[in-house]
Amino acid sequence: MKTLLRIDASIRKAHSYSRELADYFQNQWQIRYPDSQIIYRDLAAEPVPHLNQQLTEAFFMNPAPPDVLALSDTLLNELQAADALLISSPLYNLSLPSTLKSYIDHIVRIHKTFTYAEGGAFRGLLNGKEAFIIHAKGGLYRSLQLEQLDFQEGYLRTILNFIGIEKVTVFPLEGTRNEAYAIKAMEEIRHAIMACFQTNL
Repeated sequence: MKTLLRIDASIRKAHSYSRELADYFQNQWQIRYPDSQIIYRDLAAEPVPHLNQQLTEAFFMNPAPPDVLALSDTLLNELQAADALLISSPLYNLSLPSTLKSYIDHIVRIHKTFTYAEGGAFRGLLNGKEAFIIHAKGGLYRSLQLEQLDFQEGYLRTILNFIGIEKVTVFPLEGTRNEAYAIKAMEEIRHAIMACFQTNL
């Protein structure tokens, strides 16, 4: 049985382009895998707290206090159980929402999702999984050659590769400040998602 871990990061519960496309992706996933399991994390409804000293120190303890690591372990178990990861997120101030960064800080853990390799290099441990990123942006970064101002997409690709998830597909939705443009772009992303299921999944 396939398992999809879906993470929504938009602070908008309604009228969210990224959430709407994530709904479409999930629907296509469930059509393709009708017996699959969906694990859902809404980072706006249930924000993951930022790291603190106690939690960070517990990451390196053996054994670690289970009560301190309870949430982090739960998030980690969900990710490890998933065959695929779906992240839907808007671009906020050229970067990712702080709640998504907090989530990532809880699951990037030594000897859990990455370890040290020979020569001091790092090696990801979540091999064999794939990730899909639905990335909504108000501006036209690609068409105006402003990709260097988008610090979210590159970071997410890098951190996912770092923990061993090397197969990453990005569905970038641009121009959401213009409703007419956004509606057309949404349809193009839907076609891209459907094509992905027809060819890759």
